[in-house]
Amino acid sequence: GEMSDLHVSPDLDDPRIPRVSQNGPPFPFPLADRRYTPVFYDRGTEYGDGHTYYEALCHGLINRETMQSGSSRWGTDGELPPATQEIAAFVEALRHVNSNLLQLLKTALLKRNVPPELVTEFIQGAFRNVAIQVHYGKNVTTDYAARWLQHMDHPMSALHLGVTLHGQRNVFFARPSVEQQPITDIQAEEAHETNNPLRLTETQGSVYCSSPTAVRHYTSLPSLDVTQRSVAMQCRVMLRADSVRELGE
Repeated sequence: GEMSDLHVSPDLDDPRIPRVSQNGPPFPFPLADRRYTPVFYDRGTEYGDGHTYYEALCHGLINRETMQSGSSRWGTDGELPPATQEIAAFVEALRHVNSNLLQLLKTALLKRNVPPELVTEFIQGAFRNVAIQVHYGKNVTTDYAARWLQHMDHPMSALHLGVTLHGQRNVFFARPSVEQQPITDIQAEEAHETNNPLRLTETQGSVYCSSPTAVRHYTSLPSLDVTQRSVAMQCRVMLRADSVRELGE
């Protein structure tokens, strides 16, 4: 598909775009492949009262089958539906142009004595676990995010690409001087205040590649109505649940 179609239209009345909704008002999402029906889960008040957060989980493989895979949201293998053809094409192009990087990563993991079968699964799954995250409503302040939302990711984000498709959000990464271990809420807030975290203001078309498994981070958002909503695509590593646990160990 044409990559120019990979966006979320702000026009809620656009008849060309199918509606997708779950536990809330509908919002449009491009569906080039009509066999794919993403389910957007309502993440509740995770980002505070008055803020809406939906997330859809899918895979970026070229095949159009539902796959059994681990997820950032459950501890066992579950069903991941296919992403749109545009997203799958993006993921495959990303892997193709970065094939040398993936080969270097494979060599490095083997040198660290990671089991070869786990290394193979990791490289084959790179960027193929995809989440689409939608935020709108009440703002999420930097202070609130630093105190309550600061975290480190699961092993599936050891290699992680974030792409902003619509709207705006601010992503903060702790500096290397911040302790990379479980800390209290108060310590997390103090780390935010004293260590000057790296701030990325992400707008439509912004991209970052990181390893949030290894660094504390959090996201703040401005006040957004549904037409201004923040929509981000997170490309992680597609792994079986037992492989996620093994890699974490």
